[in-house]
Amino acid sequence: MSNIPKVTVTDISEHLDNAALPRKLGARLGLEKQDTRINSILKSMRKFSTRAYVLEWEGSRSPRGTMLDGLEIGWTQNGVVRTSGNEDVGTYERIIDQGGESGREQKMLIFIHKP
Repeated sequence: MSNIPKVTVTDISEHLDNAALPRKLGARLGLEKQDTRINSILKSMRKFSTRAYVLEWEGSRSPRGTMLDGLEIGWTQNGVVRTSGNEDVGTYERIIDQGGESGREQKMLIFIHKP
């Protein structure tokens, strides 16, 4: 499929307990109260993460089709990672959004919450 980006995946799971790891997750609905509540819930979910990855690619904003721990990413939105089967399996934070000279560079930190 041509719409699936070529994604470089780096497993950083050994650093899950590292206090230096970015702790901000990003629901940005534009409604401050709702964003704060959702982000608080997402942040609390992080302590249940079983794996963590850095994904890097060029192209669309979603790493659709990328395989992590046998799970195929279907979409990422409002801080939530869903499989192609529409199952919530983790949370994410965008590190680079439409960056670089091309304006198409993407980088994302993903936390998987599946055992």
